Amino acid sequence: YVSGGASSAFLAAHRLSKKHDIPWVAEIYDPMIHDSWRRSRMAYWWNARMEKLICTHAKAAFWYTQEAISQAKDRNPQLEDRGHLMRPGMMPPDFGEVKYVPSHKLKFSYFGGLTPERNLGIFTSALSRLLKERPELKAVLEVHQYGGEMDKVSREGFKQLPDSILVPHGRLETDPATGKNGRQRVLEQMRQTDVLILMHGEGDICQLYFPSKIYEYLWALRPILIFSPVPNHWDDILDSNTHYVVDQSDSIAVDMTLRRLLKAWAAG
Repeated sequence: YVSGGASSAFLAAHRLSKKHDIPWVAEIYDPMIHDSWRRSRMAYWWNARMEKLICTHAKAAFWYTQEAISQAKDRNPQLEDRGHLMRPGMMPPDFGEVKYVPSHKLKFSYFGGLTPERNLGIFTSALSRLLKERPELKAVLEVHQYGGEMDKVSREGFKQLPDSILVPHGRLETDPATGKNGRQRVLEQMRQTDVLILMHGEGDICQLYFPSKIYEYLWALRPILIFSPVPNHWDDILDSNTHYVVDQSDSIAVDMTLRRLLKAWAAG
């Protein structure tokens, strides 16, 4: 059983299978090739070759979305009925004894890297529209950002908002006072926030994967606000009574979702 990750792992599995005359099974984390390819032509050729190897020789192959299976099968019809959908997950992280306690602030939190392709610009624009409509909310809204440097789009977006909105934390390291490492501190902050923000990405490639951050977020047991170009993609893994998935290209839907979220928070 081989999972990846590294495409060379599948080649190793295939060769071991031939040498020892045993079947092999493949689990593919992310699409091996796709229409939004930005790496070299050589990398594309290599990954396409590895995908063909899987579809031709693996006893069974698992992808995380139905569209990923469909595209792999279009390229490699010899896969036939050996391609299967599997929903991934993770073991529950150690959140310690931390519990969520509501406060007079509505705290949104974003964890992870930000890039021009995955930025908070949509969210900051929505907050700007909301504050024009209800300026009194600037006293209760906060956006906590954890991770590396903020990208240019997100920085410019926060410049249009009151200074009190953004609370940057950067990368959390080991706390010498408590001995807790950076990961433990991040997990605790996830569970203590009001709303976790997840940016899915851009383009059709989003139909082919789920951001890995979602699995930690789900274990945090806090409401998740997801901005996605394919909102229906999440229908069968998230409870819409608890979480908020919005079409990031629809500003009206984004604004309505924020209002609904505010109403739920105000109601406890």
